[in-house]
Amino acid sequence: MLQIHLWFGGVVVVEGVVELWLTSEDLGAYGHDIGVTLPELLWQLVDIIPDGAMMRLGMTNPPYIMEHLEVAFMFVIQFLY
Repeated sequence: MLQIHLWFGGVVVVEGVVELWLTSEDLGAYGHDIGVTLPELLWQLVDIIPDGAMMRLGMTNPPYIMEHLEVAFMFVIQFLY
């Protein structure tokens, strides 16, 4: 499943899209069913989206995002500076 998401991200790059939105009822729970994590998806997407493109993450619930909070914080800090 992660390969499908990364393939879609690659299609977005080819088409010239400059903003990628990841939305879900609970994005923090991404990957629990397929054995991957949200941070793994984000880091791999960052490798393929072009410089200057924006990625927006939408909707999560505290129980799931809390397990990724430190990595999410580091992810945001890296791209702010």
